[in-house]
Amino acid sequence: MEKQIEKILDHLRTSLIVPANCSEVTTLTGGTESSVYAIGSSAQPYAYVLKRNANHHSETEFLRQYEDITLFPNVVYETDDYYVYEFLSGTTGASPSGYKATWLRKLVLQVINAYAQQVETSSVHWREAPATAAQWQQEARTVIASRFTDAEHAIARDLLYTRSKSIEHAHTYLLHGDLGVHNMVFEDTEMVGVIDPIPCVGRPLYDVLYAFFSSPDDLTLDVLQQAVTVMKHPYRGTQQHFAGEAVLALYQRMATCLIHHPDDFPAYQLAWTYWTELLD
Repeated sequence: MEKQIEKILDHLRTSLIVPANCSEVTTLTGGTESSVYAIGSSAQPYAYVLKRNANHHSETEFLRQYEDITLFPNVVYETDDYYVYEFLSGTTGASPSGYKATWLRKLVLQVINAYAQQVETSSVHWREAPATAAQWQQEARTVIASRFTDAEHAIARDLLYTRSKSIEHAHTYLLHGDLGVHNMVFEDTEMVGVIDPIPCVGRPLYDVLYAFFSSPDDLTLDVLQQAVTVMKHPYRGTQQHFAGEAVLALYQRMATCLIHHPDDFPAYQLAWTYWTELLD
C-alpha cells in the first residue's frame, strides 16, 4: 500500500468515517487524471471508494446537489486532496446488449428529469456553447479525417451552425457531463448506478444523446424515442431537427470511438448512414 494512501486510510478509520475493520485497499481503474481505490474489509473488500484528482470539488458539489438521486453514490467525506463515497455494487465498463431502451428510459426518469437549471460558471462550462462546440467538432474532424468524405464532414458542420443559432437562448441545467455506459453500474441487465461526473451545464438532451451513443448497439430512432418521450422537458423541434441533434452527437462519438474503442467504428458507421438518412 502506498504510504500516502495508508496515511489517508488511518485517518478515515480513526475519525470513524469508515469502520475500523476497513483495512483493505484495492487499486481501481481511474481516469487519466484520477487515482481511484476501493476500501473495505476482508469480508467486504469493496465498501467505499477513495478518489483523488485535481478537480474533485466539482464532482462532489454535483453529487451533493443531487443527493436525492438514488442512482448516484453517497459522498461520505471530502478534503482538498480527495473524497470518499459509498461503493456501488455491480459491474462497469459495458452495458448488456439488447437492453438499451430499458436503461436509457430509467436514466431519463430517475436522473435527467431531476436536473436543476444552472447557468455557466467558472467551474462548470456550457458544453454546447457555439465556440466550444465548434472546437470539439474541429477536433472530431481531425480524428475522423479521411474515413469520411468532405460531404459527410460538411453535414456535421452545417448542422452545428444551425443548432448554434437555435439554442442561443436555451435554458441550461447542471448535467453529469460524462453519462456513458463506462460510468454506469449494472447488475445483470439492470442499470443500478451512475458514477464519475464531469459536471457541465447544457440542455438535458445533451446527456440523453451522450448516453444513447455511448455504446454501438441499438442505435435506432425507436429506442431513443422511448427515452425522449418521458423527458420532463421534451424536445420541441421536428423529427428532422431531432435527427440533426442525434447526428451531431454521433459525429462526436465516432471520433471518441476511434481513440478509445476503434473496433466499434464499423457499427457507428452503420448508425451514421441510418441517422443521416433521417435528415431528408
